[in-house]
Amino acid sequence: EISSIKHEEIYQVFFHPMDNEKHAYNDMLHQLKSMKQLNVIDFTKEFTDINHMQATKGRALDDLAQQLDITSSDVLAFGDGDNDISMFQYAGYTVAMENACQELKELARDFTLHNNDNGVAQALSNIFNLRLLSE
Repeated sequence: EISSIKHEEIYQVFFHPMDNEKHAYNDMLHQLKSMKQLNVIDFTKEFTDINHMQATKGRALDDLAQQLDITSSDVLAFGDGDNDISMFQYAGYTVAMENACQELKELARDFTLHNNDNGVAQALSNIFNLRLLSE
């Protein structure tokens, strides 16, 4: 029921069209991107995150690094979509998944397997010279 949630704070909206509403989705996406107070990222075709302008993964990493008293050069980030770009711009060591978008691949220092093929585990194993349990 809508009336029961109207006083809840909203931190993020995930926006995805139904098959028969793609034109309306594209129109709405264009309007949302023109709103300066929003951070609108169409991170894969037709999957969109809508946040406050200051709510980015890069800013979250910066806040966490400050709390842990580490520098951005000590931060390792993995990603595959446009919503990971701010994180890659911040982190000192970046790893793009095999299925990553092109812009993220261009920002990456390293690459790993597809996220469905344990790419993060494989990269961590390589970076830190660890032995995977499956080996």
